[in-house]
Amino acid sequence: MKLKTVVQAIPNWVAVALEASNNIRAKLKACTVLINADEMFINFYPRDTEFVVPTGTRRVGSNVASDAKKGCTVMVSAEMYSSMILSPFIVMTATHNGTLARRFASWRDKGGDASVHFQPPHWMDTPTAKQYIDFLISLFPCQKIGLIWDAASAHTCQEVIDYLELKGVMYEFIPA
Repeated sequence: MKLKTVVQAIPNWVAVALEASNNIRAKLKACTVLINADEMFINFYPRDTEFVVPTGTRRVGSNVASDAKKGCTVMVSAEMYSSMILSPFIVMTATHNGTLARRFASWRDKGGDASVHFQPPHWMDTPTAKQYIDFLISLFPCQKIGLIWDAASAHTCQEVIDYLELKGVMYEFIPA
């Protein structure tokens, strides 16, 4: 006898992808620069497994459990028409406009390639999303920028959408 089960409907991902692709092409066809972006988390772990320590030391190394959240977020972006990978946009743990933020504010002006930003949970929030938009505009001045982004709440909130429109950046979100 077959047991009754609850089955969740599985989306037709091919149809979803085709529809999203058609929407993106239709909405962003006037762009001269087309950016596809997504963020990823990078963990920081010690590289070496051997250490020089004083005799009698009982515990050496890192606590993996506490290190699991040590890292940074990197916005990985590619310009699709030129197949160019953009300079990284990095979000690290610290306060907005704190000491580290001020220290790295002119990083790119001094020859640094990455755009480095700080906020307490090292993840993209609304102010950081707006900084990312400004970063794109600085890379492609006087260009018609189109941005393909995932539907994360920091990207889709009304404040960021209003900022995209204010700055003249066209956008489309990938369906979740």
